[in-house]
Amino acid sequence: RQSQNAMAKPFTVIIGPAQRAALVLGLLLFGGVIAAALHFSDIGKIVTEFAGARLSWITAAIGAQVFAFLSLALLWRLALKRLGAGVRLSSLFTISLGKLFADQALPLGRGIGRNFLVHALATRGVAQAVALSAFVFGAAAMAITSAGVAAAGTSLAFGLSAMA
Repeated sequence: RQSQNAMAKPFTVIIGPAQRAALVLGLLLFGGVIAAALHFSDIGKIVTEFAGARLSWITAAIGAQVFAFLSLALLWRLALKRLGAGVRLSSLFTISLGKLFADQALPLGRGIGRNFLVHALATRGVAQAVALSAFVFGAAAMAITSAGVAAAGTSLAFGLSAMA
């Protein structure tokens, strides 16, 4: 059950002429990169390498990606529940995929993934302030986790080099 404070009507994102121009330019550049990659790379070699890879490694890589998106969705769900807004995990998982696309593929500058998340949650009835709080919680948790993984990896690397 969602509290009254956590509920809101979706808001409209207004994209100005500069953002539209940047989007069109970005899409053209993205298409150019794809065309160049297809032209200059040996697609057959890539397909051969992929076909020769062990299925267990491909499955592990796909599993790791799914786990990363699921972890982010779980972080958002935890924050949203604490703030009185309940959103289904499957919906948050889909939003995490969309946020990745917005962060990586759309050339609209910094914060587009954050804006995507806030808008996506608002369309699901979550207040903007609550959605932004969930974003901040998720971003902070991911940064702390990344720092911990980096520290563990560095320690492991130094430990292995000391054994050699």
